[in-house]
Amino acid sequence: MQQREMVKPDQPGSFVLALAAHVPDSGALLSEGRQFKSIVLDWFAVRGVAAGKVELMLLAGEGVADECLDFFQRLHQQEVDLDPVFRQVAFGLTMLAGERNESRMFPVKK
Repeated sequence: MQQREMVKPDQPGSFVLALAAHVPDSGALLSEGRQFKSIVLDWFAVRGVAAGKVELMLLAGEGVADECLDFFQRLHQQEVDLDPVFRQVAFGLTMLAGERNESRMFPVKK
């Protein structure tokens, strides 16, 4: 998983964590999920109130596209350790698989 941090241009001092992962098959999904969780938690611990948004782009094998979307959606919604993060920051998920391009935006949890 690749990562980069950026400052939101319209909100100086607010940081965006951009992540990219290649998931060629379902066997890579759990590993990428663990890395995602670890990176997001570490980033949030450092940035705190300056954390603005998490963006994840997945390049998925065509046979695992739906599985990837479902997996990361469940991780966002149900992972207890990530709950404090997503109560403060929004989460964007983009998945590319062959000709398919799908994006989902999850607002800050209430």
